[in-house]
Amino acid sequence: MCEIQFIKRLNKDLSKFDKEQFIDMMRKGAISNGDAYGIFSRNYMMKEGISFKTKIKNLERDSMEFKVVDTNFLVGHNRFTTSGKAKDNYNNHPFEEGDFIIVHNGVIWNDDELKKMYNLDYKEEVDSAIIGHLLNHLVVKQKESITNAIKIVAESLEGSFSIMIYVKSEDNLYYFKNSKTTFFFSRVVDDDGITILGSTNETTLEESHIEFDMIFPINRYKSKVIIEAQDEIVYKIDNYQIMPIDTFVASKTKSHNNWGYRESYYKTNYPTSFDITDWEDEYPQIDDFIDEAKEDMDSTYGLNSYQCDYKQGTLWFRCNDKTVLNTIRGTYYFLRESKKGFILDFDELYSFFGEKYNVSKVVEEDEIDIEFEEVE
Repeated sequence: MCEIQFIKRLNKDLSKFDKEQFIDMMRKGAISNGDAYGIFSRNYMMKEGISFKTKIKNLERDSMEFKVVDTNFLVGHNRFTTSGKAKDNYNNHPFEEGDFIIVHNGVIWNDDELKKMYNLDYKEEVDSAIIGHLLNHLVVKQKESITNAIKIVAESLEGSFSIMIYVKSEDNLYYFKNSKTTFFFSRVVDDDGITILGSTNETTLEESHIEFDMIFPINRYKSKVIIEAQDEIVYKIDNYQIMPIDTFVASKTKSHNNWGYRESYYKTNYPTSFDITDWEDEYPQIDDFIDEAKEDMDSTYGLNSYQCDYKQGTLWFRCNDKTVLNTIRGTYYFLRESKKGFILDFDELYSFFGEKYNVSKVVEEDEIDIEFEEVE
């Protein structure tokens, strides 16, 4: 998945130390999401199809660009490519359209359908681009208010999403997500005032506003609170506070014929589309098995770049090392190679762990009472 990083000093410009913290957040986000990066603020934007870890070396040696930008907020995006080539910079985040600048983490499944429904025409090839274009269309063409347009977009999207929006005319930020993504906010109080931070990764916030004297960590804050953003709530971030202003009902997955399911899914009589509830109903503990595979790939093979897609029923890992792939195949014999990694299908993953833990697919609804124990 991609990562979003955010920092805002309430009612005053970011300090030099704040910007150093933001750079560190972006560095950490690039570890597993190094295909591209982008950063924006008021009257400022840059993005490139390279890892932030590569770019920051040049910035530190040269102008320290982020540190000379006078602003009270910065929003960054570390990209993990799922569609649209990163070398084509128009496919990289942030996306600016009319009054809106957006960054998105996740995968939008129905972008083509929405594009046709609203007769939108744009060159970006990435699914995330639909968000800004649809917002602009709703406000400019359909005369919706900004908050109404955000709610309509939130309820129209299908897939996984964590989205931050900057509205230039208001000089305000908005954030919302659904249940398939995570995001955390932190409120830090120090001698200079209050700073609000946000990140896809909670650990990134835990490690913020700490500097080192030799090897010893020193807190730069008087107090710090970290909370997880709630699903289906629209948050508004202005110069004085962050607060929930509206709720929305996330769209449920519908049947679509243009999503390109593999033939094997039709052979096994799967429904036309899946969400997490569908998988859990038919495959008890599927989320546990997915988590175990991810943990195994990270701890055993050092692979922590992955994409979990409930629509396609796949778990994708980035891996270009053939030796590592062959080693993994010794255990996960059913893996399929892709251009930049390999794929584990949910049904085969379930069979693999189901045998290990003596768990079987549910045939009838009244047969869900399953014991989760390892077979000797």
